[in-house]
Amino acid sequence: MIVAPMFPVSGPELVIESCRAGLIGSFPTQNARTFDDLVSWFDRIRDGVADLTRPSWAVSMIVHHSYERFAAELELVQEHRPDVVVTALGPSSRVLEDASARCGSAGNRSSSVAGHGPSRWWSRTG
Repeated sequence: MIVAPMFPVSGPELVIESCRAGLIGSFPTQNARTFDDLVSWFDRIRDGVADLTRPSWAVSMIVHHSYERFAAELELVQEHRPDVVVTALGPSSRVLEDASARCGSAGNRSSSVAGHGPSRWWSRTG
């Protein structure tokens, strides 16, 4: 079960506590107001679930071509490897290509959420 990435509610504390409850915690990357804040959030999540056997967590990324943090966020995702990446507001192809290259497989599913347009996700499988 995934605890939905909620703007502006979700953050590292919710992700960590969700993982501790056996759920997949998630957050939208834009909830971290600066890129430095986002780096800190990823580090806090890594440290906060380090004692768990198999924690699962997710991020939601904006992939629109006008989103200035996309490339830097993708590098951060590559480094920290959350189990699920949800993409929104643009094509997921760049994220999916990266996931396939790193993981050997990637899933892609479209959905429409309350008028916010299509979202896409990939998940690493091992």
